[in-house]
Amino acid sequence: MAQELIKKQAPAKVEPSRSDKIAEWISKISVSPLGAIRAAEITGGNEWGFGLDIGVPISRYASLHLVNLAYEDHDWRSSAIDDTALNLEYQFKSFSTDSFSPYGVGGSVHSWSNDDWGFSFGLGAKFKFNEYFSLGGDYSL
Repeated sequence: MAQELIKKQAPAKVEPSRSDKIAEWISKISVSPLGAIRAAEITGGNEWGFGLDIGVPISRYASLHLVNLAYEDHDWRSSAIDDTALNLEYQFKSFSTDSFSPYGVGGSVHSWSNDDWGFSFGLGAKFKFNEYFSLGGDYSL
């Protein structure tokens, strides 16, 4: 009985166009509203704030975030943006599940009202409810 060799040809790979790659990258950008509490010192008073976090993934476990915050300084009559931070967020995959994700965060912070620069480092966790909604919190020094 003769054996026949059948060559299977792999389908040709189609490279995505540049516009497809850009569209895919833009679709990964996250924009998240957030609330904040700022404490002047351990025994000092707290100030409430709110802001916007714009995040871009840079690897499977790390993302870069630009965070702008406004605080209740002077009955909300201070500058529109009081603090800006550029943070790197790294997910601790070994402790993560599909719905729970602890992470480390660190970066540079600028206070527009005092014209101060600083660095912050902290820990946080997110609870993911679905693809579009998660609830989380972090604490930074």
